[in-house]
Amino acid sequence: MAVGDGRRALDGATRYHDTRRVLAGVVVSLQFVATPPLAVAIGTGMRLSAYTVPWLAGLIYLVLAAWVAAFVVVVLRRGGVPDWVQAVNVAVVAACALAISAAVHPAFFTEVDGSDLEPFLIVTAVVLGMTAQLRRVVLGCAILAVAHVVAEVPTMTTTHADIASTVTDLCWLAGAAVVSYAIARRLLAAEARTDDATRQVADLHAQVAEARTRSQERLRYLKEQIRRYRALHDGPLSILTAIASGGLDHHDDEVRRQCAINANLLRGLISDDPMSTLSNLSIALTKAGNDYAVHHLRVNYQFFGLPDDLPHAVVDALTGASREALNNIAAHAGTDKAWLTARASGDSAVTVTVVDQGNGFDPATTHQGRGLSDSITGRMADVGGVATVDSMPGQGTRVELRWPA
Repeated sequence: MAVGDGRRALDGATRYHDTRRVLAGVVVSLQFVATPPLAVAIGTGMRLSAYTVPWLAGLIYLVLAAWVAAFVVVVLRRGGVPDWVQAVNVAVVAACALAISAAVHPAFFTEVDGSDLEPFLIVTAVVLGMTAQLRRVVLGCAILAVAHVVAEVPTMTTTHADIASTVTDLCWLAGAAVVSYAIARRLLAAEARTDDATRQVADLHAQVAEARTRSQERLRYLKEQIRRYRALHDGPLSILTAIASGGLDHHDDEVRRQCAINANLLRGLISDDPMSTLSNLSIALTKAGNDYAVHHLRVNYQFFGLPDDLPHAVVDALTGASREALNNIAAHAGTDKAWLTARASGDSAVTVTVVDQGNGFDPATTHQGRGLSDSITGRMADVGGVATVDSMPGQGTRVELRWPA
């Protein structure tokens, strides 16, 4: 698993926020649950002519309905219940519970369930328990309890209602707040523990990915060292050992030719890029340039981030085309220097350029022999690559090889 996969693990703050949204959805649902009993109480009150101040009762129901609608809209938009909404909700419901007792006959409270807005009082207590801190839950429930008791006083004194009924209502109110508070806190605590575990797993994945990356870097470095050792062992080290042991005479023309070739190899193994690495392609290109040391053509190499998994056919095509470009420089350019650069140009894509500052030619008027068409352009086309030649008289020549095309 890559580091990015660990980072894509579910963020704790987001999941905590999602839990708040779930609780907000429950709160909104409870508001709708509390509405039918109120509608039944209103209809019953009108049938029994229980309203002593009809306009006040109508105003109370209108305010309560408007607030419930506003409450639902705000909660759905915010994805939670803001503190100010909690405070207004308690104030509106408590005020309506107090006011409704002045608009109905006291006996109405004992004859019709929900006529004293008890469902809304309990729902408001549940909203507090699910969304508020403990101190606000206690304060809000106390306000609701006082409003309910004060509203019930006329009924208790006029109809001699059993005080136990009011006590039962208060127990329901307090119980609803306590239970909802406990459930909400347990849900949030469980979510927090899940978030912690998720972050720990993500961190472990990141550590594993980082360790794997370090291992891959070490392996790549070891492979590079092996390639470098083989290139040095098979070339410069062998001939230097032979000269040092007296097996070869450094004055011999063939020995000097081999020394020139291996000096060119050493130049190819040295890059101006401190982050460069050896690859099969860079070694093959270096060896391809060695043959031209005897023609007194010095090839300067630069390799940048070459992939190590190129197909053999592609390496052969790039090497052969580069060799032909160097051959043309040695034969026609009239210069003793060339520059061969190879760099990665994308995922598993490479660009090789061979440049000289020699005589150059006019591609429009100069006949291009089979060396360009077959050994360079044709060879690259065979492996799905492309070759371009750019030259001007007196300005040198640039051959660019790209794979894939």
